[in-house]
Amino acid sequence: MNMTIEPNIFEYATSELSQDAFLCYLLSFGSSNYSKTEEYKLARSFLKELHIEEDIEEIKRQKSHIDVLILTQKYAVVLEDKTFSKEHSEQLKRYVEKCKNDYPNKNVKLLYFKTGYTSIQEKDELNKYEADIGIKIDIFDVKRIVSVSKKYDGNDVIIKMWLEKIREKYNNIKNVENTNGIDKLENYTPFDNQLQQDVYLDLLTQEFKKNFKRAYWYRAGQGITPHIRLEERYIPYNSEHYEIHFGIYIMFRKEAWIIVKEHLYNEGHKYRFKLYEKEYTKYKDELDNLKHNLQQAITDDGWEKKNEDQDKLIILKKKIINMENCIKDIKKLQEIIKNIGTPIDNPS
Repeated sequence: MNMTIEPNIFEYATSELSQDAFLCYLLSFGSSNYSKTEEYKLARSFLKELHIEEDIEEIKRQKSHIDVLILTQKYAVVLEDKTFSKEHSEQLKRYVEKCKNDYPNKNVKLLYFKTGYTSIQEKDELNKYEADIGIKIDIFDVKRIVSVSKKYDGNDVIIKMWLEKIREKYNNIKNVENTNGIDKLENYTPFDNQLQQDVYLDLLTQEFKKNFKRAYWYRAGQGITPHIRLEERYIPYNSEHYEIHFGIYIMFRKEAWIIVKEHLYNEGHKYRFKLYEKEYTKYKDELDNLKHNLQQAITDDGWEKKNEDQDKLIILKKKIINMENCIKDIKKLQEIIKNIGTPIDNPS
């Protein structure tokens, strides 16, 4: 079957709301009214993955903030729809509890449907989250969507366009996964798209976890600049209820760098004070003193000691040569930060 269709509406309909609407459209074919169509078979194939053999009775969009709610005679299926974002603010737990209250006579199922890259890191978090929610989270990533839909042979133009984009993403993911040495820092070059970059960061983070159990990747700067966080150290102020934080990261821009950032947090590190806030200014002398102590402890060549940078929180920076040297540098930084000491309780 030729899947090349131009133009493709999903080149432009890239938001989660657009995908919500499409999924409602696709799953609407799960009614027995369409039982003789290929679209019915496709809609049913997704439900069969959840071990649901019943017809769809009703589909609700954005009910109580739930992206898509699928109702059958026995089941209420919460479909949490994602493109590139992740679960946040315990939203899945709230949605499940809401469904249990609204539909006490139905079994609640949870489908986490993501058409961006679902990382190993994200899957691990969701698996741990299942115990808190008290319900299994069925993860539908790009690979699973391709597998479920591979037998579709219908003529619906909208569905064919969507499947074309899904398979394009699948191929992008496989191309990165199959690249030799992709999990080595010395091979880093900026990627053409965010999807490929996500795969690279995920594979690389798994390599770092062999040496640093707390390795975790994310995007800083409003989701623009990828980071892998490797170490965090909080130094408390006993009387003032503040904490100074040193973080060691790999930062990816045009090149990969080891960086150290210094922040000021409240006790329990739930809030990070901004550079211009009163609390930050109050402790600036002590922050500068600790910054200076850390910079002085670094004697190796290649480190840039940053005081006023584009990002004023960066205090140390070193271009990465290779993975082996990077790991040695980070382990040395960990020891230095661990031995910096505790600042005075109440700086004047």
